[in-house]
Parts: sequence; structure tokens; C-alpha cells
Amino acid sequence: MKKFVFPFDSLYRVKQSLKDKLQAEYYAAEAEHRKAIEKRDGLLAIRKEETEAYEAIAVHGISPGTIEAYSDFFNELENMISLASKQVDIARRKAEQKRSELAEIYKEVKALEKLRERKYADYLDEQQKAEAVVIQDILSFKVTNAEEHLKQSG
Repeated sequence: MKKFVFPFDSLYRVKQSLKDKLQAEYYAAEAEHRKAIEKRDGLLAIRKEETEAYEAIAVHGISPGTIEAYSDFFNELENMISLASKQVDIARRKAEQKRSELAEIYKEVKALEKLRERKYADYLDEQQKAEAVVIQDILSFKVTNAEEHLKQSG
């Protein structure tokens, strides 16, 4: 009985290793996205806290120098928040791209697995038919031998 050989086995192994690589890249991109969100959210929390602190000080009156310092601080903070928001968008797009690539490779691997199952089922059918032919040959040989034996002894 010949051994089953899937003709696209090497392609399947390549796609499987590519899937593993893309999965690792996707997880890394998702982690980068979460990290960017945490950074942006941290900056937003700082802005909220500092705005409340500024308003509390402003109620009692503040000097022009303090106003200028807070203004510079808030401008720099807004620039940092803007940059952090852009980094969140970039990280999100990268994660979405990796997810899309991963979904595509999953489809390809699944299609190859289904093809392998069909080829294996065909192989089993062929083996069963070949076995049936051998059994039929053995049975017809026994019948022929029995008939010849009867003729010789009769």
C-alpha cells in the first residue's frame, strides 16, 4: 500500500509558518496600539488635572509670569497630545493591516487543509478499490483452482 503524499505539503508548511509569523506581528502591533492609547490617555489625564489646578489658582489671582508659564506648558502639552493621538492612529492602522493579513493567511491555510482532507479521502477510496480488486482476484483464483482440482480428481 503506497503512502499518502499531499502534493501541496511544502506550500502548506510555508503558509503555516507565515501564519505564525503574522500572528506574532499582529500581537506586537496590538500591544503597541494599547501602549499608544495608554500614553495618550495619560497625557489627557495630566491636562485635566493641570487645567483644574490652573483654574483653582486663577480664582485667587495669578501673576502674568505664571499665566505665561501655564500657557507655554499647555501649548507643549497639547502638542504632545496631538502627537500621541497620531501615534495611536498609526498603531491602530498597523494593527488593522496585520489583522487583515492574518485573516487572509488563515483563509489560505484553511483552504489547503480542506484540500488535504479531500485528497486524503480520495486516497482512501483508491486504496479501498485496489484492495477490493486484490480480494476479487484472490477469490477468483481460489474458485478457478477449486474447479481445476475438481476436474482433475473427477
